[in-house]
Amino acid sequence: MRRILSKPFIAGLLLAGLCLAVAPVARSTATQRPQASMLVLGSLTVGSDGRVVDHTLDDAARLPAPVVDVIDRNIARWRFQPVLRDGHAVPAHSRMSLRVIAQPGGKSDYVLSIDGVHFGASGDGSGSRIRNIAPEYPPQAIASQVAGTVYLVLRIDAQGHVQDVATRQVDLRYLGNRWQMARYRKLLGRAAERAAQRWLFKPLPAGQAAAERYAMVPVVFGIHVFGVPGMPPDGPGHWVSYMPGPVQTVPWFDAPRMLPGLNGNLDALPGQGVYMANPDGSLHLLSKLGGG
Repeated sequence: MRRILSKPFIAGLLLAGLCLAVAPVARSTATQRPQASMLVLGSLTVGSDGRVVDHTLDDAARLPAPVVDVIDRNIARWRFQPVLRDGHAVPAHSRMSLRVIAQPGGKSDYVLSIDGVHFGASGDGSGSRIRNIAPEYPPQAIASQVAGTVYLVLRIDAQGHVQDVATRQVDLRYLGNRWQMARYRKLLGRAAERAAQRWLFKPLPAGQAAAERYAMVPVVFGIHVFGVPGMPPDGPGHWVSYMPGPVQTVPWFDAPRMLPGLNGNLDALPGQGVYMANPDGSLHLLSKLGGG
């Protein structure tokens, strides 16, 4: 079921979250209505039968009522794979982050849905990165006021060096034609990959069998657009413009198996943390995501 938003809510959404850069030559995009997204944090408790017992949303009083409503409706029908301990199903508690999307519906309507959710602590494994090289912001992207987030996947050897890096997805806060957006996604992705190749992670402890490790890392390219007020960062409770990119296949990274706590779109991962692959360390949602 889709949640259709009221006109006052849409007006507030447009003012608060859709101040984005628009390519001057992309006149064909002038009539397009971009999506908006909001990151919401919270926690939930799952019973031994896989049903949600309780959940809370951080700063719920500050969230728009339609956003809280669509989350509550979704969570009420969620079912999880029971968590086993010593062969017995037990209750489990977890932090969660959700990506709520406002998509254009009819001529003036927007509809809400949950596009992605992550179960687990924010920035899992951040302490394992001991050398963090910031990417260089591509000058062409700065000149065109392009902001976005690159979602990298990494293969890390036992000594902590990055052996392979690939761009899984690039989301933009920029509205252009297909060619322009593809160009800027490539620019941001390459800049993030170049930086990641120089990252260093903690080596495995002496005596532990050498093994490859895998991780997903969001890399944020943020820019303040002079003269454009109200362009908030992509943080909890803020509407931001949202132009999601295509998901690229990476043969050596099996996201559903390696990150079972991530469901739906990758941008449910908050911040710029390091999310280490842990096939057995997260809640596994069996239900589909959707609208309210």
